[in-house]
Amino acid sequence: MESPTGFTSQVTLTIDWSAVRSLLASFVLVALATTGRCYEPGDMRVMVDLAQIGIGLQAFQLDVGRYPTTSEGLAALLTCPAGVLERNWHGPYIMGSGKDPWGNPFNYACPGVHRPNSYDLYSYGEDGRSRSGGDDADDINNWDTSQHWLRHYQAPTYEAWLRRNWPMLVVIGLVIFSLTIPFRRRGSKKPAR
Repeated sequence: MESPTGFTSQVTLTIDWSAVRSLLASFVLVALATTGRCYEPGDMRVMVDLAQIGIGLQAFQLDVGRYPTTSEGLAALLTCPAGVLERNWHGPYIMGSGKDPWGNPFNYACPGVHRPNSYDLYSYGEDGRSRSGGDDADDINNWDTSQHWLRHYQAPTYEAWLRRNWPMLVVIGLVIFSLTIPFRRRGSKKPAR
């Protein structure tokens, strides 16, 4: 049956299905965008910051003959501490404020508990706290040679993403399959003679 505009109800059905497909595609894209954790470059920047602070501490030690004390802290890398001859201090030894990417100050101790011949340096990590003095799963430090905290910040592998999201992928597949059924039925009809 034709409408006054010349379109059949079949065309209207096609337009409706196109709208439904577009809407579902939008939902799928939003679902895919929000399934995994978004890993920011700042998550890994803290390791670079630790290395740069370490270089600054080594330079301070070469110039002054010792590392900054715990009470002097990392501020000694930015301004000459009291008791240090200014002619020996050639800083600033680091750029920035001595804070991690999450805005928390790095923790510094000299002599270190874990490295008694030099210093301990660590970040609280993304949660902004430490229950273990630098050994939490997300705490990034200079004494853990196994770097157990690295697993906390690494982006998931494709296989891990699939294991976590396979139910959503099955639902998306079923939705797409069900949306194609009306078109397959229409295409299988033989034209009337």
